[in-house]
Amino acid sequence: MRIVFLMTGAAALALAAGLAGCSQSGQTYHEVTKGVKVKEEPHSHEHGPHGGHLVELGEEEYHAEVVFDAKDNKLSVYLLDSSAKKPVPIEGKDLTLRLTIDGKPKSFAATAAPQSDDPKGKSSRFELAGNPDVKAHIKDEEDLKGAVSTKIGGKDYMGDITHEHGQ
Repeated sequence: MRIVFLMTGAAALALAAGLAGCSQSGQTYHEVTKGVKVKEEPHSHEHGPHGGHLVELGEEEYHAEVVFDAKDNKLSVYLLDSSAKKPVPIEGKDLTLRLTIDGKPKSFAATAAPQSDDPKGKSSRFELAGNPDVKAHIKDEEDLKGAVSTKIGGKDYMGDITHEHGQ
């Protein structure tokens, strides 16, 4: 009886371990023969409504979407709600980008650039344009490493700009 109980428990653990893993939609699960090496496929980056990289602010209370325009050498940061779909205009005149430039952290102020539907005196978009350090060291979205920080509703928020890839 004890052996049956132990075998049932072991089977349940094996089933749970087999079902654990990436929960992205479109991902399928299948058994792998013992000893076979499995290469994890890289996950795609989450992109916001403007095609930029999403940064979580707080416990996904808000998001910042960082968009790099290589042609114009411009960084735009859009503040978005928890769904990362709707703009969140704030009263601040700028927000801070802490970027790694030439291996060293450096702070930049992205200034308010209100969108047409932002209320008067508020902005959901902030821009950093024509900066020589950015022009010299950032060639595409993959070069963006650092953090975004701002104040929303009297509370400070900061989120890391990261690019996670599979092994």
